[in-house]
Amino acid sequence: MKWGLVLCLFFGLVACSDLQRPEQLNKIAGLVEMLDGAESSLENISVDKLQGIFHASEAVKAKILAEMPDSLDLDRAIRLDRFREAGDAALLLSVEREELRKIIPDYRKALDKLKQDIENGNGQKHKYDEYIDFEEKKVKDFSARVDDCLAKFRAIVDVDDELREVIEGEFNERMRSLLVQLAEKDLE
Repeated sequence: MKWGLVLCLFFGLVACSDLQRPEQLNKIAGLVEMLDGAESSLENISVDKLQGIFHASEAVKAKILAEMPDSLDLDRAIRLDRFREAGDAALLLSVEREELRKIIPDYRKALDKLKQDIENGNGQKHKYDEYIDFEEKKVKDFSARVDDCLAKFRAIVDVDDELREVIEGEFNERMRSLLVQLAEKDLE
């Protein structure tokens, strides 16, 4: 009689844990989808565009040094500084993007291992929900970091779109006026 009661309790516990299995597997599937979405968002951050912005800002720095810095007016100096900051931010964002890309395989492995453990009944079944919550927190934090990177990328691109043509036009105009001044001196 005693053994019968123990066996009933044991099978009851096992059956209850099996009832949670589909819900746990669905949570993991949702986390994998969230990770896939973050990865595709990360791919939307164009490394080529970031490098182009960085190199353009470096060219602006060189042009500023070539000109007399004291000849710049305040509005122009502010535009040049914003453009330079966008270039520096582009370089940092490029590095951050690569760091985030390197994390993805580790998160995938952890989620796959947890999924396999749940499917096979390995490990401590009573802690599966804790493990899932831990992985969920990691994936949500990762996704938030990717969203932050995407927002930074959009801000950098907006500054680039706003200022690049203006700055290049200013430099071209400045070079034309210098050439005209040199030509006038040669004529005298």
